[in-house]
Amino acid sequence: MKVQTPKPSASPDVSRPNERSTQQQPPVLAGRIDDLRPSARLAVAYCLHDDDAFLAASIASFKSAGRVFAFVSKVPWHDEGAEYEPGDWERTARIARDAGAEVIVGEWASESEHRQSSMAWLLENCFTHALIPDGDEIIEPQLLQTLIQIAGVGIQSSVIGHQSKNPEPLITDYSITDHSLVPGIADRVYVHMDTYWKSPEYVIRPRERITPCILIDLRSVTHWKVREFHGGRPLTLSPEHGVLHHLSYCEPVPANAHQPSTLNSQPVFGRIARKLATFTHRDEIIPGWYENVWLAWDDNKLMRNLHPTHPQAYGFAEHIPVPEALSRASHQASVISLPLPITDH
Repeated sequence: MKVQTPKPSASPDVSRPNERSTQQQPPVLAGRIDDLRPSARLAVAYCLHDDDAFLAASIASFKSAGRVFAFVSKVPWHDEGAEYEPGDWERTARIARDAGAEVIVGEWASESEHRQSSMAWLLENCFTHALIPDGDEIIEPQLLQTLIQIAGVGIQSSVIGHQSKNPEPLITDYSITDHSLVPGIADRVYVHMDTYWKSPEYVIRPRERITPCILIDLRSVTHWKVREFHGGRPLTLSPEHGVLHHLSYCEPVPANAHQPSTLNSQPVFGRIARKLATFTHRDEIIPGWYENVWLAWDDNKLMRNLHPTHPQAYGFAEHIPVPEALSRASHQASVISLPLPITDH
């Protein structure tokens, strides 16, 4: 598929934190490559439309890795020729900006187009690596530090000077002297994740087998489909390095705060209903899942096989204390972005 740069109209809207949103060309990093710091070469990149319930908390958990970019599409992912109802993308852009992200607005009708365009934009702006979380994923600090170190391995033989003030050497303290970095440990890094059901008090067990790609080397990796990439050398980190907390199936309260979506020709409210109507796997949903599983679970918490497209992928939901990483990220974002706990067991 042809890679497209984000050109929704005459030019995209790039907004810096705490600045007004204005129409302008994407900023190109100034200066010679020798002057760039590694923090400007590792970016955090989100591809978003209107799913922003946990975005501020997600950004708070990732932002120490470097500059954060939110590529916000005015349209949801949809099939060519299909009718679609855009969500409140302006709210998503505002939340991202308030959380410290730089916002690029465009129109990307598919996930592939969206991800490819973001990767092309980052390369054009001199980034070499990208962390690519979804807006409902919160990372553990230990795992984030490991990923930063992996991205920085190729820097070690092409640096001058050393850290000056910090007690420990952080890769953000080094200066780049050579754009052709030595190969790092891996070009695609995959991690394990804990997926939450309804609220952060319920986690899917056994843990999902799927391991999402979270870090890519933009110079050697190409997007294939959904969140899958080709090229370079893959590496999967074990859960002992830390996990990604996945809030994909958590419903903020109140659910009717979201605009209605059409599911089975009926208007329904809530983040999950909107997700089912717009995500890439919408055509694979098991008929009746929303009523027979999502809604019915509230009265039968021992229910098994919960996943909407591959039931066995979500064995059951186990009640647990809210993980520290989720509480910490929500506090750092200065918003109540996590759903109220379910206490009726």
